[in-house]
Amino acid sequence: MREDPAGTPTTVPAHVLDADGHLRFVNDAWVAFTGYDRESVLGDPFGAVLTEGSSARLQTQLAGDELAARTLFVRRADDEAVPVVHDGAAEQAADGTRYHCQCRPESSADSTETTALLRALVDGLPVGVLAETTGREVLAVNDPLLSMFDADGTPADVVGADCAELAAESADQFVDPEGFLDGIESAIDGGEPVACERLVREDGRVFERSYFPVSLPAGPGHLWIYDDVTERSQREADLRTYERLFEVAPVGVFRTTTGGSVLSVNPKMASILGYEDVDTLLSSYDDLATELYTDPGSRETFLDRLESVGLVEDFVYQAIDADGERIWLSMNARLLPETVDGEQVITGFTRDVTERRTRERDLRTYREIVERLRDPIMLQDCTGQYVLANEALASYTDRSPAELVGVDERAVLDATTAAEIDRIKKRVLRTEQPVEATIRPTFDGGGTRSFTTLRFPYYDTAGELAGTVALWRDVTDQQQREQQLAVLGRILRHNLRNAMTVVQGQAEMIAAGTAADPAAAATTILDRIDELMALVNKEQTVTTVLRESTGRRARDVTALLRSAVESTRTRFQSATVEMSAPDCARALVCDRFERALIELLDNAFRHTDTDTVAAEVSVADDHVVVSIRDRGPGMATIERDVLRGEANITPLSHSTGVGLWLVQWLVNLSDGTVSVADNDPTGTVVTVRVPRADGGNDFEGVR
Repeated sequence: MREDPAGTPTTVPAHVLDADGHLRFVNDAWVAFTGYDRESVLGDPFGAVLTEGSSARLQTQLAGDELAARTLFVRRADDEAVPVVHDGAAEQAADGTRYHCQCRPESSADSTETTALLRALVDGLPVGVLAETTGREVLAVNDPLLSMFDADGTPADVVGADCAELAAESADQFVDPEGFLDGIESAIDGGEPVACERLVREDGRVFERSYFPVSLPAGPGHLWIYDDVTERSQREADLRTYERLFEVAPVGVFRTTTGGSVLSVNPKMASILGYEDVDTLLSSYDDLATELYTDPGSRETFLDRLESVGLVEDFVYQAIDADGERIWLSMNARLLPETVDGEQVITGFTRDVTERRTRERDLRTYREIVERLRDPIMLQDCTGQYVLANEALASYTDRSPAELVGVDERAVLDATTAAEIDRIKKRVLRTEQPVEATIRPTFDGGGTRSFTTLRFPYYDTAGELAGTVALWRDVTDQQQREQQLAVLGRILRHNLRNAMTVVQGQAEMIAAGTAADPAAAATTILDRIDELMALVNKEQTVTTVLRESTGRRARDVTALLRSAVESTRTRFQSATVEMSAPDCARALVCDRFERALIELLDNAFRHTDTDTVAAEVSVADDHVVVSIRDRGPGMATIERDVLRGEANITPLSHSTGVGLWLVQWLVNLSDGTVSVADNDPTGTVVTVRVPRADGGNDFEGVR
């Protein structure tokens, strides 16, 4: 047999490499084996015709100046990677080291066919497959595996690669990189098949890896199968979740038939109906219409709706439980296409709404109570918006209860009171404790009232804090009555003390015989007594007013002023009232409003320097205006403050002070205002403004 210059039989592929691994010679067998043209490869690196992994291993050997026998993968001209046993001997030449090498194919012709068959089989499988040699070089791999590992290139690019390196590069794709690598080493070391090892990737996909030790054409090897089971795992997880939910669901789950048979239920369904377990329930019903429903007609209504649209939601019916008690159930159900014994299957879930029905009934009762109360009641959510408001609150705001829903107090109250209420709400929500307070709001429809308010936390049916509930009690009249009684008491005590001091002094002088003029002293005593009697009479009048209704109604102010003028003339015989008024001026005033006009006229005549007082009634926009003018020395500051409601009348010791205070009280009850100004050239002008009555509002009841 002829040998090449390196002494290699001519039937064995051989080549010569220089120290850098470049091809310097290839024999005919090498050309025939690789399929490359001799002239095209001479001078090129031998690694260019090797797979990437084999090229790296060759460079490692050249760096160590030793080419011991090792399996390399030669990529032939037809792009097929073929394993060969490569070895070489070093020889020193004039131009450097030369390596005389042989490339002995690992497989025979039959083995080559087997390898080709293996690769064809791998390529045809829908799962990822990798076959590697005992030296951990890739022998075969398919596209599904490259896709699963997000690898670039084709299977041919990977053949001959180092499997250990590929595994290390891919480990970080998995949730447990060390577990991924340890599983490979453990399987190879054990030498036994490993089935369906679960691997979870960082992107959420789930793989199952199986390992089989196999005999390859070149000797023992390893076969790996990777299956992407993400969808299957999700289906299995969903099924397990459904099974768990079926068992532990907080609602009753059922499968029945249109004929009234019960196919299956969960434990909660048994519990709702009062049964100890599922089996007992299943054995208790043959006909749901007559055995479960209190009214079989409800079952018929349910089936009619279900068969017409295929789905029924929140169907409420009364049922009889295991103890014979009546309960209310709410059912959502769907008609399925499957049948059992010729009857269609119904599936759905049921909730016990007995408590809800009771709450709804109670709520209707409570709502009726709330609506009938004359005290404002409101429910506001955590943002402060009204969820519920009764008619009493609405009446103060000139809105309907429905118009209040969705707004907060800023829309109907003055800014100061709204801010105060907001602080109260936040405190209740923060502490979850009731808060009592007194507020004095001015409503957007006009009018200022005083309220005591109790606000407490409100919880929804789940026990979660959902807002606040407030009850207002209108104490305007009560506060004013208390204030007035206190004022009257102070005045009476003050004037009585002063008068009795004078009376006592004069009486002592008369008794001791030291009075210069006993008759004059006696007159002084009688004058003081007359003043006290006048004061008592005035206070009796005020007390009568306080006991009467504070409601407002439409009155003709012109007529009231004429009546007041006539009353004044009976006390001031020489009095002249210059009156100017329209024929009719209707205003919403309290029942005793005429008394306020009388007191103003009396006060004017008591302080005027003439016998003439001017009285005028006019209509301005939405108010009726009454003006009383005198030509006296002018009203004292304290009296002005009392009329305007800006001061108590404690310093006043005469009955006139009580009269002015009564004016302020009656005007306030009429939702009006009083102003005081200087008259020109002298005297005082007192102006009262009260709301004008429109055509449709002739009465406003007590608030």
